[in-house]
Amino acid sequence: MICGLTGSMAAGKSTAAKLLRKHGYSVIDADEIAHKVLELDSIKEKLAAYFGKAIFNEAGQVDHRALSYAAFESGHTAQLNAITHPIIREVLLEQAYKAEEETGSAVLDVPLLIESGLNRDCDFVLLITANIETRYRRIMQRDGLSRKQAQARLRNQMPQWKKKRFADRIISNDGDEAGMEEQLLEAMAIAESIAGREECGGRNEKNSSEAEKKGARK
Repeated sequence: MICGLTGSMAAGKSTAAKLLRKHGYSVIDADEIAHKVLELDSIKEKLAAYFGKAIFNEAGQVDHRALSYAAFESGHTAQLNAITHPIIREVLLEQAYKAEEETGSAVLDVPLLIESGLNRDCDFVLLITANIETRYRRIMQRDGLSRKQAQARLRNQMPQWKKKRFADRIISNDGDEAGMEEQLLEAMAIAESIAGREECGGRNEKNSSEAEKKGARK
């Protein structure tokens, strides 16, 4: 089973990922992969061609804050995604299939799971939500931004209400962490139950097909 984990900016997806790891789930972090992708020369060349050399530090590495500003504040997130997402997707799925084979499941921790279409590669999608004022406050505290800047960042993302259409389970993160943990474990139990039924159904279908073939040979 491959479970997609996503949420709007500052909804609490990272906390959800931490809690799932705590309970033994194999969580694959798209942000970690993205940071490694930004170190590739081929990607840096494409970024420089579009965003300019101001996004690099003195060592020639991508300055993540500068790139984030160039993409989010200037409304060029689509261009950034077009450059980086194909290879991020490739690496993510490679790791997910490996984890699924080894442990039976994998959780894809992806901020833009739905926007990138990766939700279609998942058996179950978890969406972490929080009310808009909570998210503004978290962004301002975390990134040292003004309310206006926080609003600009959220405007450049798919609205939370629209993401809900693609979710198999919605986890509310307006309460405490314990409440969120309880919701997560309940959701994962449902996901595993569905995956188990589908796997069993697949085996039954396969066995039925083999029996039909044997009968035909007789």
